[in-house]
Amino acid sequence: MFVSLFVVSVLFLASCGGNPAEQSGNEQPAAQDSASTEAPVVASEFFLQITNIKGTVEVRASANDSYAPAQVGQRLAEGAQIRTGVDGIVALYRDALTMMIVDNNSEAQIKTLRGTVEVPITVVNVLNGAVALEHHAEKLPEGSILSVETPEGNTGEILGSTVRVQYNPETKIMTATCLTGTCEFVRGDQKLTLEAGQAVDVTGLQPPPGAPSEMTTEQANQFLAMGGQLCGCEITIGEIRDGGLEQTSPPPADLGGTEASATEVPATEAPSGDPVATEAPSGDSGDGGDSGGNDSGGSDG
Repeated sequence: MFVSLFVVSVLFLASCGGNPAEQSGNEQPAAQDSASTEAPVVASEFFLQITNIKGTVEVRASANDSYAPAQVGQRLAEGAQIRTGVDGIVALYRDALTMMIVDNNSEAQIKTLRGTVEVPITVVNVLNGAVALEHHAEKLPEGSILSVETPEGNTGEILGSTVRVQYNPETKIMTATCLTGTCEFVRGDQKLTLEAGQAVDVTGLQPPPGAPSEMTTEQANQFLAMGGQLCGCEITIGEIRDGGLEQTSPPPADLGGTEASATEVPATEAPSGDPVATEAPSGDSGDGGDSGGNDSGGSDG
C-alpha cells in the first residue's frame, strides 16, 4: 500500500551517502584475495546524546535488551528505545540544531540515524505517548529528513520548526501539532501541510486526514509543560515561539565526533525538583477552542 512505499523511500534515502552494504563476493576457498571477502554490515555512526533528564527516564540499546536508568551525556544509537514515567521527560540532540524530546509517560524508538553530518536523516518511532522534534533553523538542508512515525506508518515531518506528535496505541490516533515553522503530515503520497499554530488528528491508515485546525489551548499548554519541566522555570508560549524549546534545554557542548557509544556516561545533573505547573497561554496562542478534547481523542478520523 501507499504507506509501505513511503517507508521504503525513507530507508532508501537513509542508505544514500553511506558505505555500500555487503559485497556479494563469490564463494572461494579461504586464503585468496582478502579484499574481496564479505564485509560486515556497518551500523550507523550517528547518535542522539541525552542533554537533560527530569523524573524517571529509562533507555535500552534495542527491543531485545532490558531498560536501565538514563544518564545525562549518554549517547544512543540507531535502534535504541527510550521510556519515561509519568514524571519523566528527556531531551536529546543529534547536532547543535536538531533536538528531540520524549514527553511524560511515553515510549519511543530511534528508528533511523543516517545521512551525513551536513544532510542528516533522523526518524523516530513513537510507540506510545508524545515526542517533540525541533530544528533551530528556518529550513532543513535539502535532502535531509527529520520526522516522527507511528507504528501504522503515519508520519509527522518537520521542515525547520517545532512539532509535537502524540500517539495513542489503543485508539490508533496520531495528533500532530505544529508550534512554529512548517510541518507536514505524510501518508504514502498524501501530504498535508501544517503552518505554525495548526494541528491535525489522524486515525489508522485508510481515511485521509481532515483539514488542519487551530491549535487548542490544551495543545499549547502541552508545549508549555514540556518547556517548563525541562528548565524548571516559568515560561510563556510566546517565549517558546520566539526562542524554541532549545532555550529550555540547550545543546550539549561535547557533541564532537559521531561514533555511537552507550558507555562513557558522565554522572552529572541529577533530576531537579517537581515538574513546574504552567499556566494557559495568553492572547493568540492558537486557542481555537476551549480545552477541546484531549489530543489522543480526536476528530476527523
